Amino acid sequence: MNAAAFSSQTRTVSPVLLLRKRVGLGLVSHWNDNPEPFAWTKPADEILNKVARGQATLDRITKSATHH
Repeated sequence: MNAAAFSSQTRTVSPVLLLRKRVGLGLVSHWNDNPEPFAWTKPADEILNKVARGQATLDRITKSATHH
């Protein structure tokens, strides 16, 4: 077990850290064994428009949550 994933104060194991360790190690080793270039499946304009819509939604949610 990774020492960073164990809290000596509470004597509990962080499930997030363990999950990141398990998933991350498998993903990295697989990727290094079988590297493939990343292929965009959408045009850049479509991706950027979707990012802008997501940012606008996040801004709207954040403003409504912080302005009472």
